[in-house]
Amino acid sequence: MTLEAALIGLESARLALKCTEDQLMAWIVAGQLEWAFDLRAKEASRAYIRILTQSVVKLQQPLTPPHSRRRDWKTWISGAPCFEEVFASVFRHHRPWIRTSELVQVWNCCPRHIRNLMDLNFLEIAEKPYLPNEARLVSRQSVAAFMQQRRIQ
Repeated sequence: MTLEAALIGLESARLALKCTEDQLMAWIVAGQLEWAFDLRAKEASRAYIRILTQSVVKLQQPLTPPHSRRRDWKTWISGAPCFEEVFASVFRHHRPWIRTSELVQVWNCCPRHIRNLMDLNFLEIAEKPYLPNEARLVSRQSVAAFMQQRRIQ
């Protein structure tokens, strides 16, 4: 299975790894899927887990022939990156603001989830009232801080 999204949900990871949700959660808790995030608001009753695709690919590697590995993921296979490297791989530009539409795409979530996080002040909003909701800007620093706090370890 080819995975192109930066972050994927539990169901996609479960299908890619051909496992149960319980096994997947056990791998996350054990650190075998080292980059998993619970992106829910603290008040939410259900987890909103997203897993870095490279973590899933790394776990697939023993099952994948070496010639089919993607070249740009070699560093993920050989070493453990720090959070800053992971964040930079997910958000490749270095602008101080990230569009909410980009967050929706990268986090693989709905726009309402991003709006809820903005309303709860988890994400710092740029004061640009002329932008529609789907094009609002949030602080790159607040996105990084939120993801770092929500990493499952």
